[in-house]
Amino acid sequence: MDFYFTDRDYNVLGVAGINYGHFRIAGELETQSTTVATTLFTGTLYYENRYAEQAIAMCADTNYLLLDYSPRYLGHEIASGRSESNVWSVANT
Repeated sequence: MDFYFTDRDYNVLGVAGINYGHFRIAGELETQSTTVATTLFTGTLYYENRYAEQAIAMCADTNYLLLDYSPRYLGHEIASGRSESNVWSVANT
């Protein structure tokens, strides 16, 4: 599965995979609440030293995270610190 990080205009800032690439996703968890109709998607983005600035920019508030569940995409807005949003941490590999 691939994770596409985009800005508000859907310009791709970077792509992360589960097992490959300069950016790798681990610990991803999607939690849905039927009582308040929200979805929380959390995970850690691992990156190489030379991609630190790009990794931080990819996880910035108000960016989008698109999940490639082929043949369709599911989108989430990145807004760390709010319980109804996506919380991403970045970690150096």
